Amino acid sequence: MRFIYQSGGPGSLLAMIVFLALLLLFFVVLPANIAAHAAEGLGLTPVQGILLLVAMVLSRGVEFTLYRSERLVRDVVRPDMPLSAFMRMQGMAPPEEEMFGDELVPQTFAVGVGGLLLPLGMSLVFLGRVAALPGALAWTGAAVALAAVVCFAATTYRPGMAPKLPVFMPPVCAALTAFMLPSQGFTASAAFAAAVLGPVLGSGVAPLLVPRLRARVDAPRVVLGGEGFFWGVFFGCIVAGLVA
Repeated sequence: MRFIYQSGGPGSLLAMIVFLALLLLFFVVLPANIAAHAAEGLGLTPVQGILLLVAMVLSRGVEFTLYRSERLVRDVVRPDMPLSAFMRMQGMAPPEEEMFGDELVPQTFAVGVGGLLLPLGMSLVFLGRVAALPGALAWTGAAVALAAVVCFAATTYRPGMAPKLPVFMPPVCAALTAFMLPSQGFTASAAFAAAVLGPVLGSGVAPLLVPRLRARVDAPRVVLGGEGFFWGVFFGCIVAGLVA
């Protein structure tokens, strides 16, 4: 049996060109335009804003270990995947117990570059620019505290996994801050700080300080600013610039 390829002619070529143009528009031009507008709201040039976001994405997998505790937890040999709980209910995934191995390993804590260190550094830069404005640091502190409380309440816990924050929470924190502090010279800086520090404090640090929740955090490796809420912080940074 022979398969003969027949070209669709000019119509197929035109459709392919339109398809590639749409891909370029939605995945390159539009994100770059949004990033440029967000950068202007934060007092950056469009190029600086795009470079910041690109640097966050490229460094999101870079982590530095801070501390290795004496607490022993079960080793995770089969990491849980999205929708695993639903798939287990349908009998389409192995039981939760099969995630864990037989060995106990020391629990370690690390920080992510793209999800914590880089946005945290930029947040300090932005706050330094507006620190002299009346009430800037006080209102920013209040916004960060409120964001931390909201993120703490929205955090969920799964066996063998680090605390998880819904991806939409940091952008919500940034939008709430902009709503609380409209037309202020430090609105963008406060919204950026709320989108970064709120999730880190509320979803990363606070659960480790509450004994009842600390016992539920049994992941072998807990990364502040890791995969659990990187994309939330990433989009929160963008929203902070847009809403300002």
